Amino acid sequence: MQLFEIQDIKSFTTELFVRDMFDEFELCEADFVTFASFHMDGKIQSDYYDTAERESMGSRDRASWKEMKPFCLSLIRGKRLPLYFKIVLRLPGRHPLCAENGALEHEASSQNLYLNIRYSDKTLTCTTGASSAVFEPGFKPGAEWDLQARTLIRPFSSDVR
Repeated sequence: MQLFEIQDIKSFTTELFVRDMFDEFELCEADFVTFASFHMDGKIQSDYYDTAERESMGSRDRASWKEMKPFCLSLIRGKRLPLYFKIVLRLPGRHPLCAENGALEHEASSQNLYLNIRYSDKTLTCTTGASSAVFEPGFKPGAEWDLQARTLIRPFSSDVR
């Protein structure tokens, strides 16, 4: 697990909410506090779609960040900063980073790899996380993910813990 304190909040949030850096991640959870509180779980409601649409979506059960970010951006857009937000993204095994890195692809297929983004008190942090359904003594979950996340986050962060 790695903790990154984001120094360049404006550039990072532009990447998160406007550009495509995180588009292929899946949304696990998002909470926003502005004039009211909002919660999203990212779970796809398959009954909403017709049969053809469900078939084209495949077996995924979570919406991509690309699908969800316009809604999230609409919650925080305006003259005032949000009081708080938390976004939990999951790296899917089909992500381009996994295609480029066999070790990361193996981790993503055998574990859940997360990026937790939290804004509170004018501070933005990102924390990596990993969970595995099987306990293996001496195994460090998410070791490769920590390295890859550092590469993604480093341009926005001056310190890594």
